[in-house]
Amino acid sequence: MWRVLSHHQQLETIAARLIMSTQHRTRLTLMAALASSAASKVKKPTAAATTTTRKTATKAKPSSAKTKAASSTTKKATTTRASSSKASAAAASGEADGMKPGMKLIIVESATKANTIKRFLSSGKGNGKWEVDYCMGHVRELPRTAADMPPTAKKEKNKVLGIKVDQGYEPIWIVLPGRESVVSRLKQKAKACSELFLATDEDREGEAISWHLLDILKPTVPAHRVIFHEITAKAVMGGLNSPRPLDTDLVEAQHARRVLDRVAGYTMSPLLWKKIATGLSAGRVQSAGLKLLVDRERERMLFHSAAYAGLRAMMLVGREGGGNGGGDGGMEARLQAVNGQKVATGTDFDPRTGTLLESKKEGVLWLGEEGMEEVAARLAEPRTTWVVREVETKVVTRKRPTPFTTSTLQQDANSRLGFTSSQTMKLAQELYEEGHISYMRTDSPNMGPEALAVALAQAAEQYGPIDTETLPSKKGGGGEGQVGSRKNAASATAQEAHEAIRPSIVTEGGRFRTPKEMTAGWIADKKKLDLYTLIYERTLASVMKDAKLERKTVGVEARNEGGKEGGVPLQAELVLTGQTILTHGFLRALREDQQQQQVPSSSASSMPPSGDADNSPSSSLPASSLGLLTPGQTLQCEGMKVLSHSTSPPYRFTQGSFVRMVEELGIGRPSTYATIIEVLKTRRYLAMKGNSMVPTLLGFVVVQLLERHFPDFVDAGFTSRMEGQLDAIAKGSVDRLTYLDEYYKGLTSAIELVVDTIDR
Repeated sequence: MWRVLSHHQQLETIAARLIMSTQHRTRLTLMAALASSAASKVKKPTAAATTTTRKTATKAKPSSAKTKAASSTTKKATTTRASSSKASAAAASGEADGMKPGMKLIIVESATKANTIKRFLSSGKGNGKWEVDYCMGHVRELPRTAADMPPTAKKEKNKVLGIKVDQGYEPIWIVLPGRESVVSRLKQKAKACSELFLATDEDREGEAISWHLLDILKPTVPAHRVIFHEITAKAVMGGLNSPRPLDTDLVEAQHARRVLDRVAGYTMSPLLWKKIATGLSAGRVQSAGLKLLVDRERERMLFHSAAYAGLRAMMLVGREGGGNGGGDGGMEARLQAVNGQKVATGTDFDPRTGTLLESKKEGVLWLGEEGMEEVAARLAEPRTTWVVREVETKVVTRKRPTPFTTSTLQQDANSRLGFTSSQTMKLAQELYEEGHISYMRTDSPNMGPEALAVALAQAAEQYGPIDTETLPSKKGGGGEGQVGSRKNAASATAQEAHEAIRPSIVTEGGRFRTPKEMTAGWIADKKKLDLYTLIYERTLASVMKDAKLERKTVGVEARNEGGKEGGVPLQAELVLTGQTILTHGFLRALREDQQQQQVPSSSASSMPPSGDADNSPSSSLPASSLGLLTPGQTLQCEGMKVLSHSTSPPYRFTQGSFVRMVEELGIGRPSTYATIIEVLKTRRYLAMKGNSMVPTLLGFVVVQLLERHFPDFVDAGFTSRMEGQLDAIAKGSVDRLTYLDEYYKGLTSAIELVVDTIDR
């Protein structure tokens, strides 16, 4: 057992022990100071621009000469430098790859994002002073193998590949293979430009990419960190006019996650190689996710199906002999009880035994097909009377959905469009970089005030003011600018650093482009258009009114007194149901009112089914069909049918329901959900069967070893608490070094205790 690390009280003391890793912390702060001080030396692009000061820019303490020397040595040892005589000559002359001297250089991650920004800056916004280039994402990473290590670092003995455990868990960074030419090109342009703007994504990974670029390029000109929540002309110029210092807490949090993942994976994986097979891997997030799949499959393997029967009776409403009901056709009534005993349905059975739950055995009548046929025969006798027992009408509210977060977008794209999580994120990334949607990695279900106003106006224009909410007054309570003076509730672990996913606001006219407009040359790819449409409809639906539905339930009593021959009386209780939409509200935006007036779930369920096929509504007709039925009214039964059912095992996870589950449990963060699934597939721990995720035998073996000897490693609660500590590092309230040391020593101690007792 991994008791050294799993004890909650030990983890809780970390926040109080802020022993700083001076070498690593100083190096990060120097990079932030470089950007901050350089920015202060140059005139802002507009007079109205203001620089946001982050708390992290003032945290640094002066470092000793020894620390500076160590930092310098580390940087020399861990950075691969690539240059040529031609590049040096170009830099000396002040030109780089056609870039004119004195231009301002913007660096982003991708060519698509760069081209979109160029389009705005070349249309009069940038006055021809800007050069936009891209770095292809991360330019540096931890070495994957010993062969990737820098020559000087190969001489050192490190307990974990790429991590100097005994030197404050200092990571050893290398330029990624294939990125050498990119680094060389950017170095040339950084020397030729008059100002440098690092415009990588506004999340933890983007902040780390900017830090690495600063560390590699070492600009001598003013350097700025800028962010674009969406790639539009207004957002781009707004970001360029509002630079900020590098957020070193965010960078340190990303480094801590990378180091922690490396420590966890490269410490535990060799044990799997030794005890199971080479090439396997374990990780702090992937292993907890794998256990969810294995546990669900175990539930399915232990499941015992139970067979039971139900009965539906066709009641004539509004015809001769059927009273004065408001309709003119037949409706199905569902049998609920016989002689005062509730008829068994799927929820009454124990999934492990296939028999009635102990708590149900006294008051529930379990009828098979033969027994239900006998009931149907008795009810079909002419002497049976059918009378309305009670009528209940109530109005129910269906809440409008919130705008998409990363998690809910993946869930809906999977259930509605059949997209995998990785496919969804790839398409969303492209939509963002092309300027069509806001930033796609977010855990906030709330839009900003500007986007909210646009959504409200567009929803009212497209669907009418009757079904659309109105903005609250400025003095109203609740979240700022949120519909109905209330803020949408985020998940318990949400950071809410960015607003929800929504269409970009078009500068011309201040509105969202409709899906129809997008087909006119903006989006050619059908899947990309489908995803945009999903986001567009969800955004407008989120600012429309809740749907109001009238649900009517009619209780019917069937009684057969048994006749003069001394037959046994039979009394049965049945129910008729119907519903009518009173206020469509958000249903108009989601087009859900066109499908039998039903409101399907907004995401794939991750919970096991009840197995109760006979608990579905007894009628899909409007509630008005039951309108004038009154207690005591006599009805006529036209016929009956017996339905055979069997309980079903828990559903396997789909990618959508899996994402929903890991979010609920706090395993990983939105940016990692798709990665978890892809890693499990790559390692052959998971196979897809249609849209279902099925753990392989190899996945079972790995989980069994880990849960038997290292239960914390696959425990969802433990993994969630780790995520909380990493979030605290991002806020600067927990020290990276202290936490990493606790984790590494606890893990290695646990392995040493049991390694010799594990049989291969």
